[in-house]
Amino acid sequence: MKDLIEKKEYIENQINELKIIADEFSKDNDIITAKLMDTKETHNQILRNRNQLKVEFKEKLDKFKRLITLVNKYKNNQKKLLCRQYELQLENLINQANQIEFKFDTNIFTDFDKLKVINSSIFPIFDQKKNEYYELQKRRLKEYILMNIINNDMGDRIYNLNLLSMYENHFNEYVLFPYIKRKIELKFDYHFRGNKPTNRLDKPENMFDFFIKELGEAYDLYDIYKVAIDKEPLFEFSQIIELVTDLANLKVSEIMNSRSLQKRSLLLHFVEEYDKFGQSINQLYNYQISIEKICLTVTNMQIEFIDKRMNEIHQMSYVQWFKAYKELIKENFQFIIKYKFVLTDITLEDTISFINLHSKEFIDNLRFINREEIRGLCLIYSNIENLKEFISDEEIQIRNNHVQVPDNLIGRSLEILSSLNSDIFKLIKNLVENDADKLIRRLHPFNYINDESKRLFIIETARVLEDYKMCENYNVIDNLLADYLDAFILENVILSIRFTSNDFLEFRTFYNKLKNVFLEKNWNSDEGCAAIEALFDGRSLNTRLFVVVKRLYVDQ
Repeated sequence: MKDLIEKKEYIENQINELKIIADEFSKDNDIITAKLMDTKETHNQILRNRNQLKVEFKEKLDKFKRLITLVNKYKNNQKKLLCRQYELQLENLINQANQIEFKFDTNIFTDFDKLKVINSSIFPIFDQKKNEYYELQKRRLKEYILMNIINNDMGDRIYNLNLLSMYENHFNEYVLFPYIKRKIELKFDYHFRGNKPTNRLDKPENMFDFFIKELGEAYDLYDIYKVAIDKEPLFEFSQIIELVTDLANLKVSEIMNSRSLQKRSLLLHFVEEYDKFGQSINQLYNYQISIEKICLTVTNMQIEFIDKRMNEIHQMSYVQWFKAYKELIKENFQFIIKYKFVLTDITLEDTISFINLHSKEFIDNLRFINREEIRGLCLIYSNIENLKEFISDEEIQIRNNHVQVPDNLIGRSLEILSSLNSDIFKLIKNLVENDADKLIRRLHPFNYINDESKRLFIIETARVLEDYKMCENYNVIDNLLADYLDAFILENVILSIRFTSNDFLEFRTFYNKLKNVFLEKNWNSDEGCAAIEALFDGRSLNTRLFVVVKRLYVDQ
């Protein structure tokens, strides 16, 4: 029963809650319905407004189209009006330009000024065409002037050169020098470049005659030009001469780059003609042409020639060298004298330097394992001494026979050769000393040397001396070897051995024969022999050696 009561209460509570919910829903529904009606009304109002706007837009669009039509009509009318105005302005500008006559006289520059001030900020194409017309008239005027400055009538030439001066001042443009430059260059290219018959490397005199002719014509223009303008020109005539020498130097490069086997002959012939050309320029225009580039070229070529000739000489036997050296030196002397005007940096010293270098290299390779190399060294030494005399004699002869001789004709040639021979002679003396040591070893100890060995010693000494006899300073070598043997005999024989009378006689015989091998000189051993002879004879001598010998023979 209790359960049923509780369920009843529960169900009643549920029913009450549902009633409450239903009441709330009814209220919400009314609110929503009211809002929906408001929204629907708002939507309808919007649709009414939209339709109204469409009507208004269509009306305004029609008005705008009518306005556009009116504006376009106005623009077209204005455009036609402005075009006509511009046409009239352009016609006026063109008429102003066409009224300028540009007569080729001194008033033409006023015409150029008139044309220059005709400007239009609204017609850029007119300004462009006007500038082109300005340059055309300017070019025509220049061509007219340049065509008439070579007129044979002096008055016309002066007039046109004066007109040229006005042109240069008015347009701030150099005309005469570029004109002369271009004229000479064109003619030069036509006649002396490429495969033209006139372009002959073996006939440079034709080119230099051409230069003389062109410079003469250019100077006439330049001289009249100075008179016409009554002031110093804007360029020096020396600039035209320098232009010509630059063109001449192009031919030097062409010769050096050619494959001709006669390249050296071609260049030297060119140099001779270049010298004549330079003398003519100096006489005509009191101007010394530049020789810097050609000097360097000739100097390098001559050094290459000397190097080549030296290589050929050194393919020969050394006994033939110095004869060939003299021929080369003589030829080099003649070359320096003949081409002294361009050989500012070359002397005989260049040739001698090659000789010095190769001689040192040759001697450094000698090992002196045979007597032939010693004889060869002596021959070289003597030939160098002879070469020094030859150079001195040639220099004296040249200075006596020629007025203008370079001060540094031989440079340091003699000093170089003297230094070389000084080193060679030191080496020769060392070889002599070495030979002396070898000979002395054959005499030691002297007590045990038999007569045959002594005889062979003298023969060997003579043979050694014979190897040095071709040396220019043989007497010095003879004395040097004699001094070595003299010192040994005195110290190790005369002052060290007690001779019997017979032994001393045999020694004197050997000693005298040995002395006869050498040139006549005083030997210190002579005093020692005299002291021994005095002791054997019972005499006394007042010498230092006598005291030493007496101590050896008597006091012991």
